Amino acid sequence: MKYATHTLALVLAIHSALHAGSTDQLLTSGMNLPKLLAEHRDDLGLTSQQETKIKSIVEEAQAKGDSLGADLRSKQSDFEHLLQNPGTKAEAAKVALTQVLEAESSVKHLVLATLIEVRDQLTPEQLIKARQFAAPAAAKTATSESRLQEK
Repeated sequence: MKYATHTLALVLAIHSALHAGSTDQLLTSGMNLPKLLAEHRDDLGLTSQQETKIKSIVEEAQAKGDSLGADLRSKQSDFEHLLQNPGTKAEAAKVALTQVLEAESSVKHLVLATLIEVRDQLTPEQLIKARQFAAPAAAKTATSESRLQEK
């Protein structure tokens, strides 16, 4: 009985952690660099060829992300329903959680691959400038997220 209580508490903690950020936040969090580049394209001196390539990379990632996001939301929903069912066994919850984590991992891999692909389109000088623009934006995002968590 004690083991079952600890297992349920752990599953609920994991469930809460998964929902601390929405799927949409997960999908868009890695897209800050392309957005930043678009906002500062003149300052960075992006060529039309670079802009076209970056736009293509982001559009392709968004198309893949739509499918991966739908899969992740579906698995999260299935997991939530499973947790709400008092008859759910620990093994079934574990399997469902693994599916959610695998779907989340796919999204994160897509974001990482996209960021690296976009980064590779920039010159070393453009990367230095982009990092300078990104620092205040990252601080602003962190402040906004901490305010949301306080509420």
